[in-house]
Amino acid sequence: MGRSLLRLQIPLPMPNMKKIISCPYITCQNGESVKVFHEKLHTIWQEIDCLCPHEFSCADDEARRLKEIEADRVYDFLGGLDPSYDGVRSHILALSHVPPPLEAYVMVMEEDTRQSAMLGGGSMALKVDPARQRPVV
Repeated sequence: MGRSLLRLQIPLPMPNMKKIISCPYITCQNGESVKVFHEKLHTIWQEIDCLCPHEFSCADDEARRLKEIEADRVYDFLGGLDPSYDGVRSHILALSHVPPPLEAYVMVMEEDTRQSAMLGGGSMALKVDPARQRPVV
């Protein structure tokens, strides 16, 4: 499976200088749990928000831009999921509106729980030691 990179170009506030940094971040689940993957993305999003504060001239611009940012974050999250989540990804993308990031995360976690319970798959599946027939902690 290929890896997706999120390349950020963040202008740093420096007097009379415009310096741009480029930071590669791996934004694919790559077999990690959905929770860990979402936490990593959330950390990146928090860093971006701190480095690039949003300043708007009117409330309408702010609401519109924040909605766009949320949609981009949902697309980043869904795009980085493993192929086993194609079904829930398609379902979320087929909705008439893009849900907020937390709502999309909850929908994917519900699918992960379902996969764990029904198929023994999912990123939260209980791992069993075949020799002892007991859960591995």
